[in-house]
Amino acid sequence: MARVRKQSRESFPIVRHPAPGTRTPILVSVPHYGTQPLPHITRDDYREPWFETFAYGFADTFVGDLYADLHEHGATVLATPFSRIFVDVNRRRDDFEHRDGEVHSRRGVVRTHTTREAPIFARPLALADLEERLRTLYDPYYSTLERLLTELREAYGYALLLDGHTGSPRRMKDHQVIIGTRHGETCAPQLGQRAASLGPGASTRSSSRSTRRC
Repeated sequence: MARVRKQSRESFPIVRHPAPGTRTPILVSVPHYGTQPLPHITRDDYREPWFETFAYGFADTFVGDLYADLHEHGATVLATPFSRIFVDVNRRRDDFEHRDGEVHSRRGVVRTHTTREAPIFARPLALADLEERLRTLYDPYYSTLERLLTELREAYGYALLLDGHTGSPRRMKDHQVIIGTRHGETCAPQLGQRAASLGPGASTRSSSRSTRRC
């Protein structure tokens, strides 16, 4: 049975540590875990009332069931409780357009419009408001990530960072696991090949999506 994700407010960012004596040099970042709106956002802030479902709908499906408990197996887990329509920490910090003093973005670091150019929110997002949002939610995520990686490197001499996602059946096709390496840039080829050999249905794939690299 699928685990129901808690709806109560979680801390930001979410960090889950292994029990003493069980830690491994693995950090799992789950950037599309969050389903929560920002605290000040209400239904009235959306262009259409039903758009409030976007906060949940843009999360990676079942990502909590796959990755949220990995700290019980020795990994350190980092995630954000907030939906990526408000801040997508899996994008470059400057991945948005600026038009006449307003932020415009369909797939970038924030979502202000649907892929069909329909505004999601009742009021445009000002550049200054986006910058404040990035300072509050984007920058702390990466400063926490760097701190956790530093702690692991100091303890073990190295650290392995995994970005945890899920994919739609259309993208996954016949694969159970896809290991993305950005054309071999984010890890040694041997590491990707070793990971792919650990189980049936796994495949390596070189992703060209412009995500932030740490």
